Amino acid sequence: MMPKLSGLDVLRQIREQERFKSLPCIILTAGGDAKHERDALALGATQFLTKPFSPKKLYALVARLTGAPDEAGISGE
Repeated sequence: MMPKLSGLDVLRQIREQERFKSLPCIILTAGGDAKHERDALALGATQFLTKPFSPKKLYALVARLTGAPDEAGISGE
């Protein structure tokens, strides 16, 4: 948990700025209930991952979102 602001508060502030409207945003959270995920996606999150998550899956997701090659051949599993 973050002090003062929630991750959704930060996401809201990011998306309010025109220059960040299309910036890919991955939510990593320990509080991953269905409502939290719906709220994050409604605010403009690109993806939603709950902890614990696979570092390989996160790397593959970041590679896909940024157009970087998946050099390790990681499929996300």
